[in-house]
Amino acid sequence: MKHLYYDSAYAIKEPPGFLSGKEGFRREWQILKAGIKAGVPVALSDATNIVRVGDVCALAGADPVPIEVKSSGNTSARRARHVAHLQALADFYANDGAVEFRGFPNVQRVVVNTPHGIHAALINTCIEQAVRDGFATAEPEPGLRYVAGTTRGSIVDGLKPFCTATTLVRMLSAEEDWLPCYPFTLSFTPANAMSFVMGHVMVFVLTELTQVKALFSEHGVNAQIVMDGTSVLELTPQGAKGDSPFFRLSEQLFGRVALEFQSLSGFAAAHSRVFDDADQAFANAPTIGIPAGWGSHDDGIVLDRQQGSSFQP
Repeated sequence: MKHLYYDSAYAIKEPPGFLSGKEGFRREWQILKAGIKAGVPVALSDATNIVRVGDVCALAGADPVPIEVKSSGNTSARRARHVAHLQALADFYANDGAVEFRGFPNVQRVVVNTPHGIHAALINTCIEQAVRDGFATAEPEPGLRYVAGTTRGSIVDGLKPFCTATTLVRMLSAEEDWLPCYPFTLSFTPANAMSFVMGHVMVFVLTELTQVKALFSEHGVNAQIVMDGTSVLELTPQGAKGDSPFFRLSEQLFGRVALEFQSLSGFAAAHSRVFDDADQAFANAPTIGIPAGWGSHDDGIVLDRQQGSSFQP
């Protein structure tokens, strides 16, 4: 579904406006009712947070089908762009990839077979304890910690022992920066969701970046911390030479660890597999220039198996 959240340049599309007074709404409503009558799940795109392509979206199959509803027979350059974008999406879904997609060459859609693991039960236990006692913390696995508290004071004091120069702290909030991830409130029990929505409890997820590097290292992958506002990690095979492939994982993708309460070790295992079929994937890829700074990033963190990690800011 996340592909319906972006425009053709991979920028987030503008949110919908008002439904009332919208030209062509009557026709959209007719299509919606026709789909429902036919037993097909259908949604009005403007009534969702994430579907920002097309006017009506059918959800009967494995992939969404956005539909652009024409209110008249008029044509324009803007409408032509919409149609071209819809067609590119349809082709991408049908072929599980494209020679060129949103400005990137040789894009492939692949299944992540390694199960991530979800710690929803533990975050709910943590919230329940915080509501009862004022503060709670839980560590589902090394490098990943949940913190919940009912007051600013309890949170500030509770976070201090667990924060270092390489700790990434994410506060869960009602802001839409969680899109297009799975809504984190759906991982909460109804009671915990109500406590969160009413502002009775605050929730933080702490990720230790040195542990992230160590987990990738266990799978033969060197991970450099980027954090440039777009990418979070740059991955290269250990012992890579100058012509070896390298990848960057987006901050949005990594955000799923915190927002969906995913396993950190599972995330590293799943995305270390990106090199498994790299040679085949790039065999027929168009030649493109390497963006400045890629392939030579150094985050200053040095891993030492016996003595832990050292960091030079």
